Amino acid sequence: MLTEINGNHYGRLTVSPSDCSTTDFILWDPCPIIREQVRIWTIPEVEGETRTFSLTVRIPSAGQPATGHDSMLWQLLEPNATFGNRSLWIGIHDFGAGERVYLANRVPPCPVNCITVTTGELVANIIDLGPLTFDQWDTYQIVMTLAVTPSNGTVIVRKNGTVVGTINNQPTMYLVDSQDVKIDVLDWSGTLGIADFDNLWGMSGAPSAGKN
Repeated sequence: MLTEINGNHYGRLTVSPSDCSTTDFILWDPCPIIREQVRIWTIPEVEGETRTFSLTVRIPSAGQPATGHDSMLWQLLEPNATFGNRSLWIGIHDFGAGERVYLANRVPPCPVNCITVTTGELVANIIDLGPLTFDQWDTYQIVMTLAVTPSNGTVIVRKNGTVVGTINNQPTMYLVDSQDVKIDVLDWSGTLGIADFDNLWGMSGAPSAGKN
């Protein structure tokens, strides 16, 4: 836990290449993948429920490379799913014109107008959340309808209070079971990464106007 000059308290996660594990130690994290991770909640899934998650993130420029990140910052994970088990996540990826922040939905099938990212071993439908901006707090709010295949859910993402993208016609769960909500600094390429986190919350239903 760290404190800013204005008294604001926030959390920081840091991961470095020295955190890399071999397959003899952690089967699901072979090198070059590196991660630091905190599980925030485990909550039951309810088919058809609207659920909202919010987090504020800052990527500091000091102490880490300005490029080379292929990383994940937040995720929903269904621990008992047999396919994959990570459903939604927020990550950083260079799509060819500099690093950008995105939200991904990996639950198949991908809709016809699917825009995909392949990062690590994962292929998923994405919403572009804009360029990576260092040293700036950004709040991401995800409002989703829980829907298991073959039903279709909806994912709406707000950045700093403004809707930046929507995913329709795609399931949002592998099965009806439970969700782990986690914050991470996971980098599939093994690049040193630092991220600051603040104001994490979740709720059943959609937020009232003005709640960010």
